Amino acid sequence: MKTLKKALAMFLCAVLMMSMAALTGFAGEAADADEQVPDCLAWEVQFDRDAYGLFDTVRATVTVTNTSDLFLSNLTLTAFSADFAPTAVFYHQRLLASGASCTFSYDCRLLPGAAGLPFFARLLLYLRELLFGVVRGNAVLPDPPSVASAQVAFGRYGQHEIQLYGAYDTMTADPETVAQTVARYNAAFEKGADLQGTMQMTYVEGSLKAGGGVGAIMKQLEPALRKALEKNRGTVDTLPGSGPLLPEDVLAVSVREAENGTEMTLLLAEQQDGFDADPVNGGAVARGFGPLSSVKSALDELGATVESGEDTITMTYTEPSISVTVDSATGKIVAGAWHFRIAIRVGQAQMSLNGVSATLKDFEAAVDTDIAFSTPAIAA
Repeated sequence: MKTLKKALAMFLCAVLMMSMAALTGFAGEAADADEQVPDCLAWEVQFDRDAYGLFDTVRATVTVTNTSDLFLSNLTLTAFSADFAPTAVFYHQRLLASGASCTFSYDCRLLPGAAGLPFFARLLLYLRELLFGVVRGNAVLPDPPSVASAQVAFGRYGQHEIQLYGAYDTMTADPETVAQTVARYNAAFEKGADLQGTMQMTYVEGSLKAGGGVGAIMKQLEPALRKALEKNRGTVDTLPGSGPLLPEDVLAVSVREAENGTEMTLLLAEQQDGFDADPVNGGAVARGFGPLSSVKSALDELGATVESGEDTITMTYTEPSISVTVDSATGKIVAGAWHFRIAIRVGQAQMSLNGVSATLKDFEAAVDTDIAFSTPAIAA
């Protein structure tokens, strides 16, 4: 897809141009009530101290593990309390493989009126805790929730609780189901779609870095790159993908029959390319998202060359997923979202730009890429 290829080339050029400038000194499916939902999540919660003081800030660290043999997608975790501030903290994990864990931390303190006592009485309670302490912390929850939306209480201050909510969709890696879903997706893709969409690239916070003195300069370049990507939004008029997808391209799927069609989500295998990769047939992401760019093509467009270290340069596509709705009557895709993260890494390479040669070492940069179709381009 020309739009995607051009946008990726623009991103690579922007990042590498900034780098060269720095080097040269220029600046579950939610289940129905009667469905059996597998146990998927195990929780472990730790506090950084053993007592909640009325005016103390306590850090809670929550580790969530996928204990099922399924892939979890759109995992949203919420820590909630009516008596602590903040009252709710949200964390989102796009995908969580079987056996994998994710961790989020937050700071909280008891709200002044939570004890239901006058200020003087609350002050006495606080002083009592300072003297005698309160049994707290390092709570471990051994039992995972058994429903897709689960509530688990894990921390107490007197009668006060902090609770965890976890919501997620489940995906299966069953080979037969994956093959059937891939075939259905390819059939719908072949029919085309009367859609128009947009592609947006979003800066991944803190991803731009490099070794040595260049790293400090990179920090100054982050706002400029973020602002440039915010404006990098383009119209897309063809479905992404050079296709067809192969069953081995897809790690897991979920399928849901909706009122007017079938909703399918496909989690693709990650793809890593070297300096000069095949933009069409290089892997699952190339087939699922269409002709990609490469580091070499971006440098060619920039007018830069790599004198040495080509073998240390990689471009990795992670979290690739496709979610589409296929109309029951026409078999066409009527809505869809394509997502992946692209990360560029340079171990150590000697580059030249406009006659100036410099070394780029331990360089990393990443962006999220989202392509969304939802608005018909042609009226029925």
